This record gives sequence, structure tokens and C-alpha cells, in this order.
Amino acid sequence: TTRCEYDGKPVSPAHLKSLEEAVAGRGVVAKLVTNDAERRELEALVLEANAAQVGSTPFRHELKDWLRFNEADAKARGDGLFSACSGNPELPSWLGKVLFDWFYTTASANETLARQLKTSSGFILLHSGRNDSRQWIDVGRSAQRLALQITALGMKMAFVNQPLEVESFRPRLLSA
Repeated sequence: TTRCEYDGKPVSPAHLKSLEEAVAGRGVVAKLVTNDAERRELEALVLEANAAQVGSTPFRHELKDWLRFNEADAKARGDGLFSACSGNPELPSWLGKVLFDWFYTTASANETLARQLKTSSGFILLHSGRNDSRQWIDVGRSAQRLALQITALGMKMAFVNQPLEVESFRPRLLSA
């Protein structure tokens, strides 16, 4: 995924149709959210869920353990999330872990996320009627086809999954 600011230009109806078609199949439905009222509702929900997630001690520990603060560590470990990919400077691992606690706050995380959401053209929600391993695979495949189609159209995307990650927000996302 990429976390950057977007140009916010409206997406053409033809492109929206091609995105819906890329997702379609095997019980997966795409809901395109481009109108201002629905966008504001989803933005508020995402920011509230993000605040809950960033404020969670287990989440913060897991994220800090998963971050690789320099290229050498990222290559040596072969896993994790290389922090430079999100625009942060490379640091010695010990220093990155100290600074993470100081600078990764709910306020800073939500400020960055709010800016990204407000400059996006809209949201695409993928939904399925079932909750089983076969359907999870089908939704994943639809997400891959969607990402490929977005790339083919020269567009940018980011996964914004906080309302799914924080279980108590899932029913609110579904009703929204």
C-alpha cells in the first residue's frame, strides 16, 4: 500500500465502472463512495477507529516490533515494514524504537490520516455476505484485481482498514 496525499480529482464514470467490474464475482461486492456526505461519515469512522487502534498498547507493541527502521535490518530480517517506505528517515533500530514511542501518537497519526483521506477521490468498500475462509480468499483476490485495475488506470490507492482491525467498529462500518 502507499500512504500519500492524492490529487483528489473525481474519477470518471467509465473508470468507476471498470473498478466495479474488476471486483465483481464470487459473492464480493464493491461499494463506491464518492459523495461528500457518505465520505465524511466514513472519514470520521476511520479516524475514530484509527485513534482506538493507535491508543491500543498491544497494537503499538506489535507495530513497533514489526517496523524495520533501516534498510540493513529490513534485508537481514526479510520481513516487517520498512519505515522509510512511509517517508520516515532511516535510523539505527534502537533509536527508531525510542523515537517511535515519542512521535507516533494518536494526534500525529490522525492528522496524517485525515490529510490523506481528505485528498482522496473516494472510497471503495469490498464486502461479502459470508465470513469463512473461502470467502476471505475470494475477497483477497478481488482486492488484488482492484489494485491491478487501479494501477492500469494510472491511479493511486491505499488500504485503509482501521474499522476492520478494531473489531468493535465492524458493525458501524457495515451499517455506514
